[in-house]
Amino acid sequence: MPEDKSVPLQDSTTNSTAESTTSLKDEINKRLKQLTEHWTLLTFLAGLLSALLGLGTLMAFTRAIGRIDLLPMALEAKSSILPWIVIIVFLSLAYIAVLLITSFFYALALSMFSSTPNLQPQIAKLSVFPIIAGAAIFIGCIFHDPGWNKGIIALLISVVATGITIVTIKKKEFKLALEFVALFTHPEKAKSKRGSYGHLLGFICLLNMTIFSAIYIVTLLLKTYVGVDTPQAVNQLMIVSTIAVILNLAPAIVFFATKHNSLTRALRGLGTSIAVGLVIIAIAPGATSTIVYSAASIMGIRETTSSAFMLQESFGVEDFDTKIWGSVDKVREHPVIQAFPLFALADILLLCPAPLTSTKLADWPEKSNVCIVTKNSAVTRLPGLLTPIPDQPNVQTH
Repeated sequence: MPEDKSVPLQDSTTNSTAESTTSLKDEINKRLKQLTEHWTLLTFLAGLLSALLGLGTLMAFTRAIGRIDLLPMALEAKSSILPWIVIIVFLSLAYIAVLLITSFFYALALSMFSSTPNLQPQIAKLSVFPIIAGAAIFIGCIFHDPGWNKGIIALLISVVATGITIVTIKKKEFKLALEFVALFTHPEKAKSKRGSYGHLLGFICLLNMTIFSAIYIVTLLLKTYVGVDTPQAVNQLMIVSTIAVILNLAPAIVFFATKHNSLTRALRGLGTSIAVGLVIIAIAPGATSTIVYSAASIMGIRETTSSAFMLQESFGVEDFDTKIWGSVDKVREHPVIQAFPLFALADILLLCPAPLTSTKLADWPEKSNVCIVTKNSAVTRLPGLLTPIPDQPNVQTH
């Protein structure tokens, strides 16, 4: 009787896991070695990138408030720019995280075919079409027919997405993937095709969730929009929203299409996510301005409450129009105005009249010309008046 030389399934799985772990450790060590070898170059590139970010973000903010003349002075405040960059990077990553909700649901759908990794790239490419069609209908209804019946439109989108998905099932790769998934998951039901239909239904549901998650992208783009509401602006936002949804499918496709270990796939997917997010921020109307404007508020570069400021240099009471600034007092021969800082970085200070505290970002380019530029060192913020607390009656306890 011949000796059975077959390898037990358990041993084979153990060996495969060990090889995978070893490969992952080797890849991590390789990446760390590359970092140490190119540390000088990476440090130089990081410095160059931070300088470019500082220039770009300061330019974006000064343009947003209509005071590009402050840019040369702001660039001299190098010590104050680094925290500004850190906050902007953090806000940008938060912005990108919201955008990636669509990519998350799409990745969940593709992960249903994890037992057939060789076919996942084909499945990813084929399933893009129902998502694009459904998202286009969904976004079009949001922008051009706000009063639409939500139930009917949701049903229409689901029917369209499901129909296109069913058409793509006829592709050889899709059929084969469904059969393999059913075979690995429920071998006893593989012949009856119940397992295939169950996985197909779950896959279609996740594709629909991917489409409807586009509402988060649309909402974010609308909240960060800066401009006038015109038909042209509506069409532009609709196109940008559709492009954003399509681009956000890229990280999942890159992750599942990469033929390397988990670390390489994750790094490429992460890199694609950041690249896609930066592209969307760049093309979305008002996204960059909103991010830097919010960062300025967090850092205290921009304030939203007014105070009394005594100007110790260059200004007199007669320099201020009372119709804009209100009453201007005089303390120790210096004018005292009610104002708030719109831009305060290092020794640069842009003071605006108190009545403009509620000005929207889109209106600043027209209104900031009345603000005055001075130095922090030449201004004294006077203490505000504290509202007296009424005396509390004495309560005697027995």
